[in-house]
Amino acid sequence: MRRMFLKRSLRRSAGQFVIVGLLVAIASAMLHLAAVLILQYPATLDDATAKLNTEHIFILLENEKGARDAERIAREDGRVKDHILLQTLRAGATFEYDGKEQISAVTILEQDKDTRIGRSGVVAEDSKRHADPIWLPYSFKTAGGYELGDPFAITVGEVKHRYHIQGFHENPVSGVLGSIQVEFRVKASEAAALASAPGMNRVWQLRALVKDVSQADDVAAEISSKVTKAAVQSGTASPVLVSVGWKLLSSVLMIPANVLIFSFILFAAIVASVVAVIVRFAIRSVIVREMPALGTQKALGFRSGHIARLLALPFAIVALAASLAGAAVGVALFPAIRQLVESQSGLQWSPKVGFAGVGAAAGAMLAVVGVTALAVARKVRKIPPVEALRGGEATHSFHSNHLPLRKARGPLTLVLGVKSALQARAQTIMVVIVIAMVAFASVFSVALYSALFKDSRKVVGIFIGDRQDVTVSVLKGGSVEAVRKDLGAMPGVERVQIFDNTRNADVSGRTVSLSVADSYPSSKGSRSVYKGRYPKSANEISLGGKFAKSLGVDVGDEVTVDFQGGKATYLVTGLTQTVVRMGMVASVTIDGAKRMNAAYQPKYATAVLKEGQNIDAFVGKVRTEMKGRYDYVVNSYAISESYVAPYLAMSKTMSFAIFGVAGLVTMLVIGLVVGSAMVRSRRTFGVLKAAGFTNAQLMRQMLACYLPPVAIGGAIGIAIGSVTAIPLFEGLLRSLGVERLDAEMPVPMVAGLGMALLVITALLVMVLARETRTVTSRELLTE
Repeated sequence: MRRMFLKRSLRRSAGQFVIVGLLVAIASAMLHLAAVLILQYPATLDDATAKLNTEHIFILLENEKGARDAERIAREDGRVKDHILLQTLRAGATFEYDGKEQISAVTILEQDKDTRIGRSGVVAEDSKRHADPIWLPYSFKTAGGYELGDPFAITVGEVKHRYHIQGFHENPVSGVLGSIQVEFRVKASEAAALASAPGMNRVWQLRALVKDVSQADDVAAEISSKVTKAAVQSGTASPVLVSVGWKLLSSVLMIPANVLIFSFILFAAIVASVVAVIVRFAIRSVIVREMPALGTQKALGFRSGHIARLLALPFAIVALAASLAGAAVGVALFPAIRQLVESQSGLQWSPKVGFAGVGAAAGAMLAVVGVTALAVARKVRKIPPVEALRGGEATHSFHSNHLPLRKARGPLTLVLGVKSALQARAQTIMVVIVIAMVAFASVFSVALYSALFKDSRKVVGIFIGDRQDVTVSVLKGGSVEAVRKDLGAMPGVERVQIFDNTRNADVSGRTVSLSVADSYPSSKGSRSVYKGRYPKSANEISLGGKFAKSLGVDVGDEVTVDFQGGKATYLVTGLTQTVVRMGMVASVTIDGAKRMNAAYQPKYATAVLKEGQNIDAFVGKVRTEMKGRYDYVVNSYAISESYVAPYLAMSKTMSFAIFGVAGLVTMLVIGLVVGSAMVRSRRTFGVLKAAGFTNAQLMRQMLACYLPPVAIGGAIGIAIGSVTAIPLFEGLLRSLGVERLDAEMPVPMVAGLGMALLVITALLVMVLARETRTVTSRELLTE
């Protein structure tokens, strides 16, 4: 009996099961990818850090005395388990990355140097031995566009050093641009030659392991603070260049995985909700169609629970098969997901097919379909056997007669279409709900476009900081004021400032990246400030919003800052947003920095160009006219743009995926509803044709039946999405340090979205209704 009923259901409702299967496969693929990221990526990260013995604390110091003090303090700290002090070379270098000129703080290390703590593991190496070899971070392959054997050049102090790529290595601390450093490795002889090259500086790295990893950030801050105080007491500046703990490092490494996990789960939830609605509709349709057979089973003594399980079983089988197929699709997407994750983490990651991931995806979708199917199927208990044998017709029917024709006004075809929609209440509600979900998902995709792709300059300002087009690093001993003045006098310059963001500071016991400038943009001209304003006076400070929340302070509160051995109290005047250092940033004026260290001098001058100016051409002009006065001149806007490029690439993939899934769901649902209605209403169409209705009138009647629910559902979804999409996206980015997107929903695109839903529905109805045009009324009545 069970096998016969199963075959009958699959044969008679093949279209419904195909649609349910497709949607389940889509949701299962997304859930499988999310499960793999949740279950495997953190473990991979842990394995990599264990294999490479990655440091929990990284402190970079610019002189040997400070380095020895740091080593002594670490040795005496009972929380430190092990440490090493490593001498390296460091420089601000420019090089090509993904086809664009980049600048970054680069560490040069000997390839064969034994680093017991914080090793770099070679993941690929050229079989050909090059005379001028260099080993680059793995991210230079996955995101930088380089391959083994390619030429690679770095420019330091106007001198270009040329190499060929011998291999790629991975390192959790120094593997990607935008991290605390980028580590290049060369032969020992080359490292010795570079030590005397212009622009190269000797620095020392303290790498330490702690007994309790959760204390790493606090230990790093305390060691840095003690080193700074020791330097001040001896009458010198703080030697600490960078100080960071594992909590911040690990959170940065988890960013790409967390963004993808959130996106996959969100979209899978939307598709799963659509599946639940469709399953409910499909089982109700089966109950109506199979009412006499159900009545016969009840009359023969079958229990309602047994019948409910028979109705739910085909959907459960389809869901299981589709879930496994969707999990397989997820496996096919592993290379693309791997590329996204590796390009932003700099670590190798090989997602693997596992029972846990497949089981989680299949189990979740099977639960959604199974629970929904059983809940709806159990309604057969309320149908008396006699009523079921009559085909569902009760002895007395008191259903309302919606839109009685003798009272209704308007074209007959329109009235009949609306009347059909009101009579098929469950079907109409399903269409409204599904289209509302589809519209909401599409509006979310539109929000992504409006926030991230419409204006690249705005995105750079939101993610990285307020616009800086050109940065000039003044040569040691040179006058930054003179460079600033000369920059401001050049044609095409809108605004110049003295700027420095290369130093760490201690704010209320927490280490942050401190920006110093002689002036900042006004609140109206700033993309970074989302509350209050930048500092103007020497006793004012602005904080990264995420950092301010961790301290529990807001605009109007006071914080104590320890910078280069001096300490002062500042009034918080504004909160800013940036992905730099995960929002752990602060900003003061130059006079504000000198309150803590009277000898402090910034070394950078930046320029913002007028609209329409070519930044690269201006950089070339500065290099020519200021030759001999700078360490480097770079297109800083292009560099900032490259930092956000991975986020944009990920968001673009998400946006296209949402649009694709939304369009597919719309076509599947409308096709299901219209196709089912066509089958059920063939006799009715025959009667109407016999009564003189033309094919065009029947077409208009069907459009009147299905377009209003689509319009209502679209309006509901668009309304909800317009209100919640931007806040939802802001919530996604908040973990990165972005608090406000400053984006508006583009009304023309939203209106076009609503029209697209109506057009798709109309086209599908017209295509599916063509079947009745070639069938006569006699054939329809005799079927």
